[in-house]
Formats: sequence, structure tokens, C-alpha cells
Amino acid sequence: GCAAFVVVYIIGCVLTCWLTKK
Repeated sequence: GCAAFVVVYIIGCVLTCWLTKK
């Protein structure tokens, strides 16, 4: 559902930000 999509989107953003910081 929408909730699952939002969770995946947030995780993707966090991973991107984390990789960028490294």
C-alpha cells in the first residue's frame, strides 16, 4: 500500500544521504 511505498522512499533517502556523507 501507500505506507509501504513511503517507508521504502524514506529508507532510500536515508541511504542516499548516508552514502553522500561518506
